[in-house]
Amino acid sequence: MKRVFLYFLLLFSIERIRSQITDEDYSSLPPVFKADNFDNCMLLREKALYCTISYQLQAVDEENPSKKWNNIKELIKNPRNYRHDILRHGICVPTTCPNATTYLKEISQFEAEMTKCYNNKFAKDGLNGGITYMHCQTNRNLPLDEYDISMITFLTIYLTLVLIATIFEGLARYKPKIEYEEITGTSFGKIMTCFSIPYNFYRLKTIKENEEIKSLKVIQGIRFLNMILVILCHNIMLTLLGPISNTKFVETLTDNFENIFFASGGYVVQTFFLISSWLLTYNVLKMFENEKKIELKVLFWMFINRYIRLTPTLAVVIGLHASFMRHASRGPFWDHIVGEDHRHCRNNGWTNLLYVNNYVNSEDMCMQQTWYLAADTQLFILGLLILALIKKWKDNIKMILATSLIIGVAIPGILSFLNTSDILVRAYPEVIYNSYLQDRNWHLLFSSGFSNIGAYVIGIIFGYLYYTYRDISFPITKSHMALWYSLTFGLGLSILAISYPMYGYSYVYSRVTSALYWSFGKNIFTLAVAIFIFGITQKIGWLCRSICCWNPFVVLGRLTYSAYLIHVFVLRIRGSSIRNPIYIDRYLFFAGTIGDATMTYIWAFILCLLFEMPISALQKLWIPQKPKKENELLKKSTFPKIVFNKEDV
Repeated sequence: MKRVFLYFLLLFSIERIRSQITDEDYSSLPPVFKADNFDNCMLLREKALYCTISYQLQAVDEENPSKKWNNIKELIKNPRNYRHDILRHGICVPTTCPNATTYLKEISQFEAEMTKCYNNKFAKDGLNGGITYMHCQTNRNLPLDEYDISMITFLTIYLTLVLIATIFEGLARYKPKIEYEEITGTSFGKIMTCFSIPYNFYRLKTIKENEEIKSLKVIQGIRFLNMILVILCHNIMLTLLGPISNTKFVETLTDNFENIFFASGGYVVQTFFLISSWLLTYNVLKMFENEKKIELKVLFWMFINRYIRLTPTLAVVIGLHASFMRHASRGPFWDHIVGEDHRHCRNNGWTNLLYVNNYVNSEDMCMQQTWYLAADTQLFILGLLILALIKKWKDNIKMILATSLIIGVAIPGILSFLNTSDILVRAYPEVIYNSYLQDRNWHLLFSSGFSNIGAYVIGIIFGYLYYTYRDISFPITKSHMALWYSLTFGLGLSILAISYPMYGYSYVYSRVTSALYWSFGKNIFTLAVAIFIFGITQKIGWLCRSICCWNPFVVLGRLTYSAYLIHVFVLRIRGSSIRNPIYIDRYLFFAGTIGDATMTYIWAFILCLLFEMPISALQKLWIPQKPKKENELLKKSTFPKIVFNKEDV
């Protein structure tokens, strides 16, 4: 038996050695990414023509292929490599392919001329091919169309309203307090105050100091820190969406253990599901603690309340993606980085507003990051139903929560088993280059609402525990703290680290192991974060608690929704301005994240003050919040008693 094992080990080692290509051979291959000088090309005035192409290579002679073609075939056998048979090049046509002259006359003829130009270029290497994608730019700016004009008109009218409201409320501040209250206390005054920038800035920076708020400050701090991790992950993804000069680094990224934490970056979104359901549970149980059940019409209005709070700001950002983003910058790879998302938002932005974009036309998703909002909205409905069951059958709370958790954990495993899914959504170059949108696993087991039920139910469970024991201080011993650190950092990091061998050459997964990992991986990570938050509410954590509860982080945590919506807009604009394939390494990823995070929060601050907070203020004005007596509210208002904190996203 031992000899058989050694034989197969030797055979595997020989195969690896045979399949490896020397660095010298690798460097001699046609570059996957290449770009002529874009700005110099644009200086050619009426002759300026810059085309970005995807050129599919093949052998001139299949029976007697060249060494380079054999090396290319060897490389593309491994899914962790770029498709070296597909060249993504930016070409200044007048200088690189001067014989291609029919662009404005006949597109098909122009494509044939460009193909001939590239075939001649690679003929000496025994290679030729065909163009599978082409996008060309001249030195003329893109004209404004009806979408752009509509967005400009809307923003002009809206910002004028904000300016008038700011002046109205600002001038009232110079009056005595009684006069200020009289001016802003009228129906007109209240509405105008909702749009005042100073008023909303005051709301944003004010931190209440009651015991309930102090206990849950950690959630805002964690939201901010988690948002930084999201920006880091999306910074890496958007960088790899563009041209890379050191492609070998990207292809070997998952060979290094420390990079696995980047590759598993999608797990950080589970924290948002956890926080959302935790706050929902706490608020609903506190709101209806004297009620025996929650009526369906109340649940309906709670959903409407959430929809009104989230959607206007989302619609504005969709408008920015569909209009202004395409005018923000230009570059060789502009169409791939910006153009696709711009077109998706024009065609499918309506699915985002209905929060079904993770199911409907999901392969052409507008603002890809908003899959989370869609999934969270779907799970919000499920969470309300679970809480209604808890209120109706108080004696069966454990059974309801346990059943919900088992179902939530089982669903991704069952789907993985039935669909023979890969054990991971793999962070491979070609998968990232296509934004995961062509990856079946990503749609089925990552972005769908039903694949994240487990994380949401864990949040409901811990929200219930926090509500139940909120007035109880547990005696904390050193052993408790050691257990807390082990379960949070140990458990959380371990479930990420376990994916490292799954990227190995020799790892072979089965349908069962894939199902188990999809069932428990994300949910164990969520459990670790839940224990972390619960421990900090019990004043465990020392430095961790101080960081998460630091007031500046708490205020920045309030910008999380706006930051989540706008950060990809910032990243895509930066990426679209790239002129040449760029060199990347881990240090540059972190350095880029600092700049991207700074720009994101500047934009988020503006978006929050201009749109998110005015909508929130109007909601509180039109939909009564936190009434003193529920019976009086139900008599005076057509809306049920609804309480939502801004944190519950």
